[in-house]
Amino acid sequence: MDEKLDQNIQQMFSTNVVFPTESQTNDENDGKMPSPEEMQIKFPNHGTNSRKGDEEEEEEEESHEPNETNESEANEKQIVIDNNQSDGETKLEKQNQQKANKLLDVPPQNKSQQQPNRKRPAYTAQRPNRNSNSQQDPDNIASLSTKFLNGEKVNSTDPELLAAVVLDLEEQRDQLMMDGSFSKSLKAQKVVDAAKAQQLDAVKLQTQNEQQETLNMKKETLQSEYDNFQQQMKEKEQQLEANIHQQIEALKEKHIQELEDHDQGWQSEIKARQFNRSSQRLRVLRTQQNLLMNAKRFDEAAQVCKIADGVAAQETQESHRQMLTAFKNSRAKLEEKQVNEMDTLMKACEVRRGEFKYQKETMEKPFINRLNYIQIEEKIASDPERLWVLKHRNDGDQITAYSATARGVRPNMTKKNNVAEYNTLPLPPLPVPPSPRKGQNNNQQNNA
Repeated sequence: MDEKLDQNIQQMFSTNVVFPTESQTNDENDGKMPSPEEMQIKFPNHGTNSRKGDEEEEEEEESHEPNETNESEANEKQIVIDNNQSDGETKLEKQNQQKANKLLDVPPQNKSQQQPNRKRPAYTAQRPNRNSNSQQDPDNIASLSTKFLNGEKVNSTDPELLAAVVLDLEEQRDQLMMDGSFSKSLKAQKVVDAAKAQQLDAVKLQTQNEQQETLNMKKETLQSEYDNFQQQMKEKEQQLEANIHQQIEALKEKHIQELEDHDQGWQSEIKARQFNRSSQRLRVLRTQQNLLMNAKRFDEAAQVCKIADGVAAQETQESHRQMLTAFKNSRAKLEEKQVNEMDTLMKACEVRRGEFKYQKETMEKPFINRLNYIQIEEKIASDPERLWVLKHRNDGDQITAYSATARGVRPNMTKKNNVAEYNTLPLPPLPVPPSPRKGQNNNQQNNA
């Protein structure tokens, strides 16, 4: 048994198995090998069952190894999944940021130039300058404030100066309220209202002057444009009339040439041949005359000649009448055709004039409407009250809001409340009645 134990111990140390108590034993024995008895004392159950124990330990280690590997694999998978999710989230955030930059037209930046996201400031309406008293002379502000408080007339028409005076008066009123002076603060409030009214009148007057200057500039510009338009229309009208006159003159020249050609055509031999042919009777008489002359029958030839001359005169007169009638008819038709052409041309010219006039009126109408609108605006601007009501009635809050609250300052308007000031009444003292003991003493004296 001892030999087997020694062999087992040697085998254990040969395989470099480290026990938990090895460091302690090494320290105690200074690096010496422990004896079998010591090992038996330290490991009392390491006797015959050592092999079984080793086998059980090996089985336990083998059973724990797959669990540890499974746990490590699961942890690695979970880490990979988490990394993938974080990568997906970062990619999604980058895509959303790129879409937002496209919508806002923000140019892409490098990673080194990227800045942290900042919220864009909300839109705030532009307010008038509340610190007008810092831009004005304090002496003027103080003097005008004194005049207002004393009820004197103030002739200033500077809205900014009056606004500073209103602010100064409001500060004085607030101070009086803090001091608890009710009557003085009420009087100061009335003065503030009067100063605001005068400041509002000054603003109205300034608005009227600005409106009138603006209208004058608009009117001058519009009048210049209207004059240029009129000049252009006049030039186009002159060009149109010149073109119409040129067409009329050309048509007249054409008609004159046609009449001349017509008359010359009727004077030609070709036209005369249509009417100068003699009749069959006249030709027979002339033939008979020639035959009688050849037969030396002069008396009979003279009689036939006389008859032929009469017939020729009649036929000549009739042919001339027919030719003249045909000429007149032909000329009348030509003249009628020329008149129709001239009428057609004149109608076409009138149509062109009408189109030009309509075009001119259409293009001129906006100028006239704008001039009429400016006249209406000038009429409104002549009355400052009407101008203020129609154009700037919603600007009163912005103009007259010169209090400390409107400037974003909330002064401490609270003061210590003295309960005796408003919760108690100053009652007069009660009359003191005579003492009853004194009356009893008097009665006793009288009885005595």
